[in-house]
Amino acid sequence: MAKSAVIIKHRYNPEPRLSANQMTQYIEAGAHKRYTILQDAKFPQTFMLIRYEDAVGPAVGYFTSKPDALENGILKLKRKELSDDLTEFASENCRLCIDALESFRATIKKLDLGKTVFRPYELRETKMDIKGVDVSVSLRMMTEEVKRGGKRSIGAVVFKVEEGDRA
Repeated sequence: MAKSAVIIKHRYNPEPRLSANQMTQYIEAGAHKRYTILQDAKFPQTFMLIRYEDAVGPAVGYFTSKPDALENGILKLKRKELSDDLTEFASENCRLCIDALESFRATIKKLDLGKTVFRPYELRETKMDIKGVDVSVSLRMMTEEVKRGGKRSIGAVVFKVEEGDRA
């Protein structure tokens, strides 16, 4: 006789949020698609995983005046990867983060940052009000640059890491 098991494919989110992309889709969608977008936000699938989180800290450290942050981050991840108590997912995540940091280190000299100054941003899960809609963002750094004439430009950095071909 086969065992019956409960498989949870979705979780419940009592305060659903929509990304900027989802808001754009919602505005342009018909009634059925709008319902689907809202249902997906309220009952998101459970297999969504965040990768590369261990690579973000060393990258932020590098930009915010810690020149050895990349090397230290890579060494720390290599030690962590050798740990016996890691799951297959965590071990693979270490390898991906190491690869991302090494790729970043190899291309860092090509960046032209001008006179931009970077500062770490301490708050996480910040909401920005865009025309009356709260959009959740995860900022990692603030930027500031003073142009000729004393005009200040202030911005924020959101990291996006993805696999691709190395050039």
